[in-house]
Amino acid sequence: MDVGQMIKQAHSGISQQLQNVEEKISKLERAQQNIEKEQRISASDINQILKPELGAHWTGRRAEAFFDERDSAHTAMYHVVHDDYENYIDSIQLQISRLKAEKAGLLVEQAAVVGTQELLEKGGATVHLIEHKVEQFKKWIF
Repeated sequence: MDVGQMIKQAHSGISQQLQNVEEKISKLERAQQNIEKEQRISASDINQILKPELGAHWTGRRAEAFFDERDSAHTAMYHVVHDDYENYIDSIQLQISRLKAEKAGLLVEQAAVVGTQELLEKGGATVHLIEHKVEQFKKWIF
């Protein structure tokens, strides 16, 4: 395989990897937006658990048991909406950050490949430099 073909193959491989990473980032960002929307809706619904306000006529064992159950349900939902959702969102943000770092690395590699392609187009005086860069690409990609 000649140097020109290797450069085209490297460029194609990097472009495909970039596309895959960008798709993953996009999916994760949409998922995060959906979870944040659900969290906002659920946060407003939590207060409905404590309604209606029961008057002074609610007394006795059954009233206390009802209040305890309602408070437990409210507390459980509060933890889901505020703690569990936040942990899930944090996990998604961490994955997005990792993918953005991977994308940045791929963009650096792509710039190096484009630079090498430009050197190749300039002619034979730079062949040794091109061969050195191709060896670097092999280490990165293959």
